[in-house]
Amino acid sequence: MAQSINMINDLTPINEYWRIKCWLMKRGQGYKQTIRKSIMQRFSNMVKEGSCRIIAKFGLISNIGKHRATNHSYKLNFFIKTVVWRM
Repeated sequence: MAQSINMINDLTPINEYWRIKCWLMKRGQGYKQTIRKSIMQRFSNMVKEGSCRIIAKFGLISNIGKHRATNHSYKLNFFIKTVVWRM
């Protein structure tokens, strides 16, 4: 049985096993993602602006600081276990 897709409005930092379908947009238009340099190469071919992806097993962290990319309260935090699928 296929796993369900979570709605963006349902995301909270409590869980690290979310699954979302999203369009990757220009900075400032949607959720911002954080990908550490040590794992960036793993995702560099999959995280392209304007593409539609399913992203699973990621975390949420507070979007705080002077230079916030979006108005959302959280930003996506990619882990080694994060999975990205093409649509």
